[in-house]
Amino acid sequence: MNWSEIDLPTKKEMLEDCKKILRIRNENSDLLHYDRKATNILSTKCIPKSGSTPYIRYNAFGQAILVVGNEGIEERDFVIKIPLNEMGWKEEGEYKITNLWTNEIKIVRAKNMKCLKVTVPGDYNAGGGVRAYRIEEICSLM
Repeated sequence: MNWSEIDLPTKKEMLEDCKKILRIRNENSDLLHYDRKATNILSTKCIPKSGSTPYIRYNAFGQAILVVGNEGIEERDFVIKIPLNEMGWKEEGEYKITNLWTNEIKIVRAKNMKCLKVTVPGDYNAGGGVRAYRIEEICSLM
């Protein structure tokens, strides 16, 4: 980036997006780090195909980060199949899903994790091109 152009709207938007991505990484360093032995990574199935391969990075403690990209310029909805069985996670109960870009939270039943709908804004737009979701198992007290 040419720092003399920082006041141009598109450059300022790009800088803000980079800051947000770094904040998300720092706030989720328990899963987003360089120790590949501490977490596992799987690609996930996506309909329609996004151009890039969505992936999920997870641990044995019921915590994961799902990353989905959108290489198009228009906002798109994707249906992602979270491979709970392959991850060694329960296929019953509920999961808390947090959109790390917007901080929106939703609770999803395990059976619906096979067809999780996510929306990713188009690339080449402020705040667009990628979304990361934190997934956490909700422990039942029963």
